[in-house]
Amino acid sequence: MTNTLRRLAAVVAVPAALTFALTACGGESGSSRPTTDELAKPMTSGKIADDMGVSGLPKKVITCIAQKFHDSDLSDDALRAIVNDDEDFDGKSGDEDALDKIQSDVTSCASAAK
Repeated sequence: MTNTLRRLAAVVAVPAALTFALTACGGESGSSRPTTDELAKPMTSGKIADDMGVSGLPKKVITCIAQKFHDSDLSDDALRAIVNDDEDFDGKSGDEDALDKIQSDVTSCASAAK
């Protein structure tokens, strides 16, 4: 299995890894929905990229993953917490279910790696 495919396999765990971060405590309200580019930026490198297991993936795969998050049912505040690496965010009702639904969508980004 290539490194890219291994990393993509790890992406399947993204929703589970983010569930804890999105259900901690705190949070900000009134934020607008982040753009795909805003969501992709922290997925490119740094703590979130490492936690999600997506560091080093091709840009088009990261963009695909960010688009899936953007198009999901996650609240705007939950997406903003990802962009801001807000570990104290208190997830809204439904964010955990939305993360579960994203899992299959995110795995479809593997085709972008080809």
